Amino acid sequence: MRLSADLTAAPACVIADETRLRQVLLNLIGNAIKFTPQSGRIDVRALTGAGGEIRIDIRDSGIGMSAADLARAFEPFQQADGGHDRKHEGTGLGLAICDRLMRLHGGCVKLKSELGRGTVATVFIPRERAAAMDGSGEQALRRA
Repeated sequence: MRLSADLTAAPACVIADETRLRQVLLNLIGNAIKFTPQSGRIDVRALTGAGGEIRIDIRDSGIGMSAADLARAFEPFQQADGGHDRKHEGTGLGLAICDRLMRLHGGCVKLKSELGRGTVATVFIPRERAAAMDGSGEQALRRA
């Protein structure tokens, strides 16, 4: 499996609960790893959107989700691979928790997926939480 990260277009700092943001990212990257075959690819990319928001995309070439599974992906205890013969472990709480944690930060998580072609999970962090570094290396909140 190939894993790449491009963080060059991301802001220097984010004002957030570090533990919770880390939990969101680890969960989404963990899902990408879990549902992508050994021959697959996972790309993580962070950038600042046109409106100043921060976007973190986790794109995989994994099994993907059907439109029906995608529609209920953020509901607690729901799993795309939910049959009795499922191949992947889990409680079905990960995406619901990620979504709730990002909403508490004023952001959200969105999914795009196609069965058999992979998934893109995008974390949106509002521009008010983007911070820049001033000339001395000190964090300075960017004001709109």
